Amino acid sequence: MNDIHIEPSDKGEGLLLGVATDGRRLHIVDPIPEPITYLGLTPGYWKVFKTNPRRVWLARLDDSVTDGWNFPNWRKIIPTEQAAYETTFEGFALTKNHHNSRGLTEFLRNFPETTVVDISFLYDLGTDSTWELSWLGSTKPLKFTTVNRMAVIMPMQP
Repeated sequence: MNDIHIEPSDKGEGLLLGVATDGRRLHIVDPIPEPITYLGLTPGYWKVFKTNPRRVWLARLDDSVTDGWNFPNWRKIIPTEQAAYETTFEGFALTKNHHNSRGLTEFLRNFPETTVVDISFLYDLGTDSTWELSWLGSTKPLKFTTVNRMAVIMPMQP
């Protein structure tokens, strides 16, 4: 995901939310923590130039460039129905010295039906959080939530 859409949050006056999607997954931060917004984050489109585990480099796209862009109605994508199965997900690292392949295998095998997920999407959730997962079905979006973040990931089709 290379672009982020920033807009006002409905969680409080002056708060912002960030949303990014690539058509297969959706990531939301709502509200964006105030120390980050004090760095000059404003509503509009932002380009992600570089990321690493500790930093993200962003640049605001000029409104003249984004005039006429319509960000997808991301609220329609978020599942609202009752989960058929709920569990937690611990982030993992794909390194030589640190991995959790056994835990990841157990996590995926515990779904009520076979569900195929791009492992890189799960890896992108990071290692610093415990996520609550709502599973709605093998072909329906997986909804991950933690504190002020949400990720909606579409399973791969067999």
